[in-house]
Order: sequence, then structure tokens, then C-alpha cells
Amino acid sequence: MLPISSRALRGLAASAVLALPVVIAACGDGGGDPPTAVVTPPPAPPPTAQIAPAVRGYVDTALLFTEQVYYYGDTVDWRAKRTRTFARAGAAQLFRQAHPAIDTAIRELGDPHSFFYPPGQTLGNREDPSGPLYTPTATVIAPRIGYLWLTSFGGRNPAGRADTLQRLIARTDSATDACGWIIDQRANIGGFWPVMLVGIAPLVTEGRVGGFVERDPFWRYFYFLRDGAAGLVFPDERTRRLDSTVFLRQASSYRLRRPNPPVAILQGRFTASAGEIVVMAFKDSTRTVRTFGGPTSGVTTQPYTYRLADTASIQVTASIMFDRRGRDYAGRSIPPDETVSGPGVSGSFTSAFQPATRDPVVDAAIAWLQAQPGCRASADVPASADGVPMGRWLPTRGPAGVLPDGRWPRRGTPWTAAPTPAWTGWAALTLH
Repeated sequence: MLPISSRALRGLAASAVLALPVVIAACGDGGGDPPTAVVTPPPAPPPTAQIAPAVRGYVDTALLFTEQVYYYGDTVDWRAKRTRTFARAGAAQLFRQAHPAIDTAIRELGDPHSFFYPPGQTLGNREDPSGPLYTPTATVIAPRIGYLWLTSFGGRNPAGRADTLQRLIARTDSATDACGWIIDQRANIGGFWPVMLVGIAPLVTEGRVGGFVERDPFWRYFYFLRDGAAGLVFPDERTRRLDSTVFLRQASSYRLRRPNPPVAILQGRFTASAGEIVVMAFKDSTRTVRTFGGPTSGVTTQPYTYRLADTASIQVTASIMFDRRGRDYAGRSIPPDETVSGPGVSGSFTSAFQPATRDPVVDAAIAWLQAQPGCRASADVPASADGVPMGRWLPTRGPAGVLPDGRWPRRGTPWTAAPTPAWTGWAALTLH
């Protein structure tokens, strides 16, 4: 596995394709060199041909969606961009012949969270690479200290990954009287954030764990984790009230032997997008949490992703993220509470790196956890408030009063892509 490329770091659309046609992304792609959006045009059509009407509508839809949602849209000359893009599309007769023109149009934005993905690279159409940087693991890394390697995820089985993460936590919890936990995110460059929140639910305080806001501040959304489910709370355009929808739910959830333990988060330059959402979810004044390492990547913006007619997709930055306290980061890095040099903090991860090994960042986290009151002396496992034993799996009901899974509020569309509209509005949005 090669060092993480800058394109890979910025490339994973953090929105699992659960509903069509539109997706919200929160992402960043991960370690090694995962698949990137390589666009190879087919042979050009004869110079005398005109662009096919269906292809014109396809390109028009991509441009209109980008113009409609791009958070920094007032910095773009959209008329000039449209002219350039159609000139590049030329006399394309097939959708794939227009891919390079759309790819260039998105690249020209110069935005670290905006990309074009051909069909084979679109999230939901591929699997993450194999290898240690993409494989979650958990262990007892020091006496009474649990360790979780939390990785990027953009694959086809989000429920399976969430279950794997909870089972790793449960297995480690059962192996030791864990008084504190380390979540190592130094190579988590993003992906489907509900997988990560549901997967680490035993370690996170439930509730609204952060969110994002569009240019129009009315459109303010909250990520939530509650009773085995992760989703969004959002405003309803018609009623002006808040509604909610679920993007991932789990039938049962693990309860730690010791609830609300102190947590050390390891972060660095490859902690991006959905990885940064996890960091923001722990900005919790009710918990004992400390971050170690270096500044995160700084991809704290929320992209929306649109899947085109041939399952290619475009990802466009549409909003800025904020943490569970309401503080927004607007595309900036999240600094650590304690700066520590170590693998992945200022350099690259390589195939030689092995998770769950001791290094300066891990050692600093262990020292802090062992200094916490619950770790300084052995104590009996506390009884739960509701009388249910800790250290066991409990069935979940899922949050009440939500819309059908993955449903997004319908919003008006101020335009129609002609001659063959491929985007019909905001009827189906989901997250990665």
C-alpha cells in the first residue's frame, strides 16, 4: 500500500448511496491509494456531429445542480463556466464522452470537497481497498485501556461495518475491566458517517452530535445518534418545524461495562470529513474527552452528491459543519487538545504502519487515561440506573417520530434541465 495521495485524501464522497437521485456527502478518502476518479474519454465523434440531446440534458443537469448547491457559488461566473463546459463536451453522443468536461468543471471550483466520480468510482458501486488502513481493529493496548482503530468506510455494506465495530468494542470490553478508551482516527479520511456513529455508539453520548448549515441559515441540519440509529434532524419548508429521518439503524447495541468512560481521540492530517464529524461528536462538555496528535485535515464542509443517469456522480460542497456545541469550523482544521508528533500526524501512512502499536501519540493518550480517577484505582463495575446489567447487547427500538428511513424533505426546484431533465428536485437525499 502506497502513502495516501492528496487526491485520495480529498476524494471519498462521504455519502452512502442509499437513496436516489441525490446524496449528501461527508467524506474524504483514506489511506493508501484507493480508487480515484480517473476519466478516460472514448474516441471523439466526427467533428461535424452535434451534441446528442440526451447528453446535453445530462451536462446541463450536472451544471445546474452544481450552481444550485455550491456553498461558495457567488465566487463563480456560471455563464462562462457553462460556455466552457459545453465547448469541452463538443459533439458527445454518449454520456461517458461528456465525463471529462464535467470532471473539469468540478475541478475548476478548486474546492477540496467537490469531485466528479465515473460510474465505477461512485460510492455504493465499489468497495474500499483491503489492508490495515481500511480494516477496523480493537484490542487492550495497556492494562484496562481499550483501543479502537476507526477507519474510513465507503463500501456496500454499511450495516455490516457498524455491527463489526460494535462487536470489536464488545470483545475488547469483555477482555478487560476497561477504565478508558482510545479511538485512533489518524487514517480515517472519511466516508459514511452514520456507520461510524452507530459503530462507536457505546462510546458516544447520544443526541445531536453536530450538524451543518447551508448559505441560507434556515437550512440547518443536525446529525443525531439515538437508540441504535443515526440520521438527521432538519427543518420542514412547509411547516417550519423540525423533522427527522434515519440513515442507518441497528437491531441491537452493546452497552459498556462502565458507561461514559474517558475517551482519548487520536487525530492528524489524515483525519478528514466524516472522521472530523466523529471528532466533533466528542466535543461534549458532559464527558471526559481529550484529543491528541495534530490538526485534522480541515475538510469540515458538507458536500451534497448527485447521481447522474449513468450512475456517475458529482459531489459539491454545499454547507459548513458545526460540532455538538454549535461551533462551526467552515472548512478549517480542528486543532488537538495536546499536540504530539507521531505517525500520520505530519507525514504519511504507509504499508509499514500497523494499527494498535505503541508510538508517541498512543503513549500520550495512555498516560492521560491512566491519570483519570476511574483508572487510578480498581473499582467495582457500577450498576446501571435502570437495573439492566452492563456489558451486554440490548435490543434497540430506534427513535420514534421520524420519517421513513432515508426520506428527505421535498424542496422546490427553481429550474428544469432541458431537454431531458435528469434531476427532479430534493425528493431523495441521504448521507455519506
